[in-house]
Amino acid sequence: MTTAVPILTPEQVRALPRRAREVVEYRKSGLSLNHIQGCPLDCAYCIRHTYGLWDQRQPRAVLSDEEAVEQLIGHRYFMPHVTPLQLFNRATDPFLPQVKKHTFAVVDNLDHRGLRNHLLIITRYRVTDRDCEQLAATRHLRLTLLFTYSGIEDRRIEPYPSSVAALVMQQLDGVDPEYLWRINARAIRPHLAVILDADPAVVAQRLRDRGPHNRLQKPPSSAHTEWHHYREVCQRVTDAGWTIQRIDCSATTVADVAHLVRQRLQDFETSGTGSGFGVSHERD
Repeated sequence: MTTAVPILTPEQVRALPRRAREVVEYRKSGLSLNHIQGCPLDCAYCIRHTYGLWDQRQPRAVLSDEEAVEQLIGHRYFMPHVTPLQLFNRATDPFLPQVKKHTFAVVDNLDHRGLRNHLLIITRYRVTDRDCEQLAATRHLRLTLLFTYSGIEDRRIEPYPSSVAALVMQQLDGVDPEYLWRINARAIRPHLAVILDADPAVVAQRLRDRGPHNRLQKPPSSAHTEWHHYREVCQRVTDAGWTIQRIDCSATTVADVAHLVRQRLQDFETSGTGSGFGVSHERD
């Protein structure tokens, strides 16, 4: 039994708000497992208050990892190899030092069962090369590791330094792009990736007119640098066989862009290609 965080007594569990006691719930078109609850990061936009856990800064376990997995696979909506899953995405961060052991315990448990379900893990904390190696060692689960980055510099809203998350995911901070590709190598490929492009001079003028929204937009060369990275990424995913729709937003209106994307999606619906679409954009 993994015990990297304290496990609550039955009496303490009964004292929790009802929603906090529900460690498996249907969220975001899949089942979410959250038997570890509590986070010290104090992000102002955290949703844990909706579970009555706003003041819970110390991660605690409602169940052991083994018991939690049994509840997950025994849930009435769980279908082996089919149901999308999420882990620790409502009241803690899966890569906090004291939580990480539980994250890997759940991943290993599900993978050793031969389950091929898609598992989404979202973090804004540090992920090491060793962590990536452990995740890459899974044989059956289809893992997606998603890094969140707000760029918000107001510490009343974003107390955890944005630079830490940026070091993980942003080439703008000098992270090796091969590292970024490696940690996303097993992510599910969308049927269509929409990239909203624009002339960097136009984007730069828009930034001057409205002002930067985060530190990455403050350098005068940010628009040109980001445009360059988007072009590199676009070429790489195209070479990898992705279906790309790139829209030049230099002069188009929001309504024009929405019409073009809607038209392309309707083409996919007509052809029966299915769902699973991704949208990326230049900040303007």
